Order: sequence, then C-alpha cells, then structure tokens
Amino acid sequence: MHGFRRVRPRTWVARGAKNGSTLVLVGFPIVALVNAVIGNMHDSQGLFDFRIYRHAGIAVLHGHSPYISPQSILAGVQAGFVYPAPAAWVMVPFGLMPFQLAAVCFTLITTGAVVATLWVLGVRDLRCYTLSLFMMPVSTGITTGTVSTLLTCAAALVWRYRDRVLFPALALAFALMLKPLLWPVAIWLAATRRWRAAVGTLLVSAVGTAAGYAALHINGLESYPALVRATTSMEAASSYSLYGLLSQIGAPFPLVLSYVIGAAMLVGVWLVRRDERLSFELAIIATLALTPIVWVHYFSLLLVPLALGSRRLSWSWALPVLIWLANGGSSPASPINTVLVWWLAMFTLVVFHRQGRTPGTEESYRRGSMRARALG
Repeated sequence: MHGFRRVRPRTWVARGAKNGSTLVLVGFPIVALVNAVIGNMHDSQGLFDFRIYRHAGIAVLHGHSPYISPQSILAGVQAGFVYPAPAAWVMVPFGLMPFQLAAVCFTLITTGAVVATLWVLGVRDLRCYTLSLFMMPVSTGITTGTVSTLLTCAAALVWRYRDRVLFPALALAFALMLKPLLWPVAIWLAATRRWRAAVGTLLVSAVGTAAGYAALHINGLESYPALVRATTSMEAASSYSLYGLLSQIGAPFPLVLSYVIGAAMLVGVWLVRRDERLSFELAIIATLALTPIVWVHYFSLLLVPLALGSRRLSWSWALPVLIWLANGGSSPASPINTVLVWWLAMFTLVVFHRQGRTPGTEESYRRGSMRARALG
C-alpha cells in the first residue's frame, strides 16, 4: 500500500499548465520567426541587408568592386555595400547559390549564431533560446538578413575564452573584418591585461582587411572612410544612435557629444577592469554609444549580458521583448522611440548585472585576471 502514491488533481493541473506555457514559449517564437523569414524571401524588399551582402559577393566573384560611389549614397540613388572588403569575400559562397537557397542558408547561420551565443555562455534552458528569437533586436536582425547575431556570437566567444589567446583574437578579428563595430572589446582585452589577445586581434584584422582590399585593387584607406562619412551623413541622424538622438533634440555638436559619452564609457572600462564582467558590459554599451549609426538589431548584443546574468528563464528575460512596445523598428527613429529603446537596454543591463552577482564573484574575477597576466 505504501508503494503507491496518489497524484492529486491539482498536481495534474499544475503540470498541464506548466507544459502548456512551455509549449507556447518554445513554439510561438519559432513559428513567428519562420513565417517572417518566408514572407521576406518572397518580398522583393525582404531580407534587405542580405541582398546587399549577396550582391557584394557576386560583384567580387566577377572581379568588380562591391562599392558604389559616395556621391551615389549622398544623392540617395541606392543603398550600397559599406562594409570592409573581407565581408564581401565572405559572401561569395552565397553569390554562387540561387537566392532562395542562399537566403535559407544565411538565415540558418544567423539563427545558429543565437543558439551558439547562449550555449557558450552556459544557458541550457530551452525557453531562453526561443524567447531570445522573439526579442525584437534578434528577430529583426535575422529577418532583414544582417550580421548582428554573428557579431553577438563573436562577443560571447571572446568572453567565454577570455583566458586564452588565439581563440578570442580570431573571433574578434573576424567580427571586425565583417563589420568594424566591436573594437571597444579590443580595448577591454587590453584593459584586463590580455595583451597578446588584443595585439593578435589588431594584427589579424589589419592583415585580413588589407588583403581583402588588395585583392580588389582598391585603396581602402582612402575609399572606405569616404563611404562611411557619406552613409553617416545620410542615415545617422534618423537612427537609434546617441548621435541620432542628440541630433533630433537639437543638441549642439551632437557627434562630438556622442563621442565624449562613448569615450567616458571606455574610461569606465579601464577603471573597473578588476570587475571583468562589469568592464566587459561597459565595452558592449560603449560599442553602441560610439557608433553613429545604430539600428534596432544592433541591440542583439544585449544577449551577452542577459546570458551572463541569468542562465534560466526568469521574469527579467521579458525586458528586451518590451522593445516591441517601444516601436523599436520604426525608421526613421523618433526621439521618444530612441529614448525608450536605450532606457530598456540600460535597465536590462542593470537588472541582469545585479542578478549575476553572487558570493565569491569578485574573487573569481581576480583569479581570472591573474591567469590572464600569467598567459600574456
């Protein structure tokens, strides 16, 4: 008689409710993402960024420059490829495929980067994976065909393997050659005395970028800055960057002021370097602050501090989802949209940073710093 245990009806109800909520959290984001991707594949303007990347890959495949002139950008004739030359060479395989197949492969890669980001940071809760796909920065990055989730994965790899030399250097160098956005993370490597990894990042990215331009017979030192200036003048003021916000509210010298704010964050990266996690998170925010053009998918980088703060689903994982309510996908961005998106981003960072503080954390940071000094 004692070997049998009677299950109360309430237990069945509780289990059913839990399984049902899990099914919704897992199934709905995946279905919504797949539906959006399929819709964009059949839309002539869908997967907008991927079309630009793929066109650049086709251009270099046939021996042509992937770039349009700065004058064409300033005239608003067309949106062009404005990334380093190695990014065009990376897109060559997609240029060899039919568009539909290339779009599917690229989407699988960028979606896989989200999974890899959470996995290497120790997240094993399936609900966190699917909820992350429903976050507006992540879903927008995937459905428009950007490389933002790849950059996020690179940042996660740098943190995960921070006490090594070659692996973080290669991951960060690849990200910089794909899109020169995460350079403040190289400052973090130097601030935490990971000198060999920092120098390796600079060397690999410099050599790779130079080789990419040399293969195209283009003077990148002269042509690329002109493209960046033209694109900045056309898009920055209407984006979700600090510069865009300061421009919209009529602040004096908005670009200089945004750089001052970003530089202050870089100083913070150095000042709090003993707390490696806080320093790393400041480097992530400095990345966004120092970029004159920021679209909502750039905030995919929030996945890294999210995963560092909580490896299981909690109420705070819903905070980045609220960016949907901030209308964070509108373009051009309005001041209220930009303020809401940045406020949610900063509030999310604070909440998850506090969640991740556990007894002995500071000691583990000190041990990590000592290991890094021994290695480099």
